[in-house]
Parts: sequence; C-alpha cells; structure tokens
Amino acid sequence: MCKAIELRDVCYRYPNSSQPSLNNLTFSVPKGAFVVVMGRSGAGKTTLSLCLNGLIPQFLEGELNGAVVIDGQDVCLHSVQSMVRHIGLVLDDPETQIFGRTVWEDAAFGPANLSLPIKDIRRRVDDALKSVHLQGYEERETAGLSGGEKQRLAIAGVLALQPEILALDEPTSELDPVGRTEIYHTIDTLRSAKQLTIFVTEQNSEEIICRADELLVLDRGVIAWQGIPQEFFRNIPLVTEFGIRPLSVGLVGWDFYQKGWIAFKEIPLDVAAAGKLIGSVLIKRNLIDRINGRTAQPGLPPAAKAPVLIRVNNLNYRYTPDRIAL
Repeated sequence: MCKAIELRDVCYRYPNSSQPSLNNLTFSVPKGAFVVVMGRSGAGKTTLSLCLNGLIPQFLEGELNGAVVIDGQDVCLHSVQSMVRHIGLVLDDPETQIFGRTVWEDAAFGPANLSLPIKDIRRRVDDALKSVHLQGYEERETAGLSGGEKQRLAIAGVLALQPEILALDEPTSELDPVGRTEIYHTIDTLRSAKQLTIFVTEQNSEEIICRADELLVLDRGVIAWQGIPQEFFRNIPLVTEFGIRPLSVGLVGWDFYQKGWIAFKEIPLDVAAAGKLIGSVLIKRNLIDRINGRTAQPGLPPAAKAPVLIRVNNLNYRYTPDRIAL
C-alpha cells in the first residue's frame, strides 16, 4: 500500500527544553486515508503537524532526529516552499493564514506565488472555493467573514496549491458547533471529490468518530494508543486517562455496560443510537412504568414555577443586509 505519510523514530526537542516534545514516533498513513491525532494539551499534536511540511526544523529551531517522509519526500531534504505541492497545512487560527483583502485575492495568493499563468490561477481558485462551499463569496472582504468561513477560506488557499495531503491542526478549536459542522462537511466533500489524504489533530471528538479511518492518541510525545476510534471512545476510563473529553452518550452507555445491561460493543456513540438503546433498556428492565409511577405519585405538591430571568421575543440580527445571523 502506498504511504502518504511515514514517520520513523522521530524525536524532537524544542530549544532550551529538557524533555522531548516528540519521542520515537513511528507510524504511517496510507494514501487516501483519514487519520486523526488526539491528546491532552501539550501532548505534541501541533509539534507533530509542524514537522509534516518542514516548518520543523527549517523555521523552528530545535533538535530533530529520525525521518519524516511525505509523499515520498524527506522533509529535511526539501524546502518548505517545495513541500506545499505535496502537503498543505492549515493551522488552528485562520487569521494567521489569510493575506488577501477579498476572498478571491486570498485564495489566489498561493498559486500566484508559484508564478502560474493567470488562467491557471483562476481555474485553481474557482475549483478551491467551490470545494469549500465559498463560491459566490469571491468579492467579499475577508475581514467580514465568520470564523467558520475564514477557516474554510484558509483550507481553500491550501487546496489552490493542489497538494496530495491536507493536514489540519485543530481546525475547529476556535469555532462554535455550527462552524465545526461546516468544516467537517467540507472535509467530507474533499474526500469524496478529490481522494485527498486527510491528517487532522483535534480536540473535539463528536465529528471524527464516524469519519476517521484510524485514531492516534499522543501522550507526552509518544503514541499511547492506536486503532479504530469507535473502540477507543467506548472505553470511558481510557478516554479520560489521556485527558480527552468523553462523549456524553458514551458516558450513559458506559454506565449501562458497568451494570451489565449491555455489551461493550453496544455502547452508543451518537444521539440516535443512544435514544434507541435507552428506550430498549428501559423496556427490557421494566423501568418505564416505575419511572412514570414515580413522577405521578398522588399527594405530592406541584413543583414551584421558577421566575423568568431572560425573555427573548422576535429577535433578529444581521451582520450585513444579506447575512442573517438570528
């Protein structure tokens, strides 16, 4: 199987640091795969991302040992500028990667710096903006975009360089739930349309469970767990051990599993599965009637009505005349 990413015995230590941020990392990612790296803050996720396109060690000083091979290229033997044709890196803060006044100008920044003919630049930009669902935004000023739109524009700027691999470093860490959904819908589109290899470091688990082919868990710079994400997130003690927030539905399922009511593989990982499971368990264990009886006991005084603290009626808000927020 062809490898898009391969790390062999990679160690990295920041200047003036007594401990390595990455310690003997060895793994590979096949072409076309979607791999996610998770771990607590400081586990080494961003450091790993910066190694993939050569920013470490070419721009960030420190001691790097081992081999980082991207699309067959050893990153230590090639400039960061030449690696953009193989791998595109999107950072967690899109502001650091937006350079143009308008959406079109920003998406064109990368291919223009490759000195491509203008017709090729237009074609690449149009294709990239369409891929991230920003067609029609070409003349919009980048300063007025939402957080999710800015992150999608940062992805478009990378896609316009036509890399084989897309690496995203915590792409949803500063976004609300709507923005997170937008980003992962964009990733779904890219995978189906372009057969890209996707490498993501992430803190939020909800969006990646049903998408990732493989999960790597970093802890103190080493791979502490590697495998299918569904297996990991069903094991609540393991999830919390590595400082990762467990799924709420997984917590409910783990409680049922501990009670012996369900098998390990039945622990739900989404709301729909949890709803079916909870209803099934309550019926099987004759708990519904007991719950209903408990809530309808005669003679109990009605619950006191809490005072209204906040009331919202017919609230509307627009960022601009054509952009409705509420």
